[in-house]
Amino acid sequence: MPLRWRSYTRRRPATTAKSHHSGQVTINTLPDEVLLEIFDFFLYGSKCIEGWHPLVHVSRKWRNIIFGSPRRLSLHICCTARTRVKENLHIWPALPIIIDGSYCPSSSVDNIVAALGRNDRVCEVMFGHTSSSLWEIVLGAMQVPFLELTRLHFESKDETVPVVPDSFLSGSAPPLRSLTLDGILFPGLSKLLLSTTDLVDLSLSNIPHSGYIAPQEMATCLSALTRLKSLSLNFQSPRSRPDPGSWWPHPAARSVLPALTELRFTGVSEYLEDLVARIDAPILHVLDIRFFLQLIFDTPQLSQFINRTPQLNTHDEAQVVFSDSGASVSLPRTFDHKGLELGISCRQIDWQLSSLAQVCSSCFPQALISAVEHLYIVERRVSPHHTEDDIENSQWLELFHPFTAVRNLYLSKEFAPRVITALQEFVGDRATCVLAEGRVIHMLFVGDRATCVLPALQLLHLEAPPMLWTSPGDHRGDRSCATAPQTPVNRFQMGQCTAYSGWPGIDISVSIQIFRIVHLTLIVWLAPGI
Repeated sequence: MPLRWRSYTRRRPATTAKSHHSGQVTINTLPDEVLLEIFDFFLYGSKCIEGWHPLVHVSRKWRNIIFGSPRRLSLHICCTARTRVKENLHIWPALPIIIDGSYCPSSSVDNIVAALGRNDRVCEVMFGHTSSSLWEIVLGAMQVPFLELTRLHFESKDETVPVVPDSFLSGSAPPLRSLTLDGILFPGLSKLLLSTTDLVDLSLSNIPHSGYIAPQEMATCLSALTRLKSLSLNFQSPRSRPDPGSWWPHPAARSVLPALTELRFTGVSEYLEDLVARIDAPILHVLDIRFFLQLIFDTPQLSQFINRTPQLNTHDEAQVVFSDSGASVSLPRTFDHKGLELGISCRQIDWQLSSLAQVCSSCFPQALISAVEHLYIVERRVSPHHTEDDIENSQWLELFHPFTAVRNLYLSKEFAPRVITALQEFVGDRATCVLAEGRVIHMLFVGDRATCVLPALQLLHLEAPPMLWTSPGDHRGDRSCATAPQTPVNRFQMGQCTAYSGWPGIDISVSIQIFRIVHLTLIVWLAPGI
């Protein structure tokens, strides 16, 4: 019996049966509606698609009850490469069929083809890690309409990209609710999407350059998907970008995606700029963007899109995270740590830093970034640390200068020495002090323009030793535990240190709270106020 996680969410069983208090009874004497509710609860918690198999073998009564309520119990037949389809499908009633053809050997092709032949009953199709010859057979067998198909998942990691023909599913799939294409070339995708008006989840990952879909074409497709909740667009390379010579003007009226709550994108900024200029997503609350490295990030359309999306504009905390593969700035929601995240795919830390400075200044609305009061600078690297010798102190200051309302700055131990050195140099040598409302304000000159760096800073927090880390689930003191969920807040433990002088907004006479750091002695010299 094949075991795997259910690919869909079962409805929670409804309590419909009345309570019976008639003393002790055997299970065979229970009314049918009570048994049906018991079966519903049992299958709801089962990880097996065909968890109903052992139940129908208990008695004729149980079999009649179960097969009499196939929709209530979400009964399905799972066909894999090992399933003897021609024999098994004749045994059971005409239940919906789920085909899982992943890791299918050539010797089992007949079973898969036989299952695909029941196109009037197939509701889910999944193929991954499949040979080129099998892809040809599968795609050839799916040139006809699949009237009950609600979920389609194609995945390929091969160098030879599978090509889905335009005649796939006869070019129409109205019942489809979930579509995932990973490393698949589908030239006729736009035509198919225009027919999938009930689509809820759309994930296009590792889109090859030969399968590029222009942003205006994608926006047209999305305008028909009024029930779409989750959208993911991930391109393989930065070559997939709009052609400057074929730019289309932005429409006067944008397409509204009324149900969209999550949008994820990997690609060049020019593509996303053109796309978000054509759409609105009023209830979007998760926006996860990863840009390929480029010299200039100029994204006014993205900033406007974020600004007109209400649930992306309520944050007072920002996290700047550096990793082996890139760096990101995120503004998470307090209750689930999801929200708004913009990242750069790049390994060199100096490029990461300079790119993030541009992202913070260009991609985020000024009102949003200037409302952040808690700023975390965190490193999450697995490989040995990259050298920071190429980082100029001014790069840190350029990153900080949009955060005009930050009161608490949290520094991980990897970056604390360099950031504090940058702040010291800024205050000591490279800044001009001006008197404003009776206080000293330190100004940094960027070109011909003077700007203020962290004018509201009050508390400087340094990371605690790893043995003091805390995280949900009692994962304490184990930095190497990959399963331990950790948030930047939990990496800092309270300590005390006396401020010898004051940053603007910090009273010289007040002891400020900072956080202990191991193997490093720091005296934070801050320029005195007036």
